[in-house]
Amino acid sequence: MIHISLIGKTKEPVIEGIRHYGNPTKVYLLHSKNDDDFKFETLAKTVKKKIETNWCKTELVALDMFNADELLRTILKIISKHKKSDSRILVNVTGGTNLMASIASTASFIGGVGAYYVLDPKKTDTKELVFELPIPTMPRTNTLRKRQSIILEKINQYKKVNNKKIENELKLRPTELNYHLTELEKKNLIKISRGWEYKKEDKIKTDKRQITIEITKSGEFISEFPTLI
Repeated sequence: MIHISLIGKTKEPVIEGIRHYGNPTKVYLLHSKNDDDFKFETLAKTVKKKIETNWCKTELVALDMFNADELLRTILKIISKHKKSDSRILVNVTGGTNLMASIASTASFIGGVGAYYVLDPKKTDTKELVFELPIPTMPRTNTLRKRQSIILEKINQYKKVNNKKIENELKLRPTELNYHLTELEKKNLIKISRGWEYKKEDKIKTDKRQITIEITKSGEFISEFPTLI
């Protein structure tokens, strides 16, 4: 069993979650760096030592916990790394702010893994402190053809690109590319708009013969984490 835990200002939620499920094989502790308000990294090292003494190998992952995009991608990368193993993956959403808990829950939904919350014993009368969240299964509607996956990956490299560049780099006929772009847009993976703006002689001009293609957030995640979607 693999735990992905957020480090807040107390170690108890992390330890209680591991104790509740038992027999962990790997634990990831996601934490902020030390600051004037609290020594998050110092606490993470203390928790790491306790887990490794009593249970298993633990990895510290330092990041900006208030950067929602970074936090989401970090959790998804960890899930993707272990997704094909036989180990159950659980995300402990207890530590940190409400934003962090929301992002961690979202990551468990996208990644198709479990999530749980550890109640504060001082604020509840129940003996069962670990509450497993009812995370629904994400519909796996992504049935991209191989060619569409390649096109999406290329668009994601640029984030914003024109059709001519994609045609030239992937050696595609205009009609073939247009078909796949239409399918990708239907799945909300890209946005298409008429015209392509470019700079010439310090002036912004528009080539109306081309189209502008932009990757969406959904498109980014499918391109970056194809094994999870």
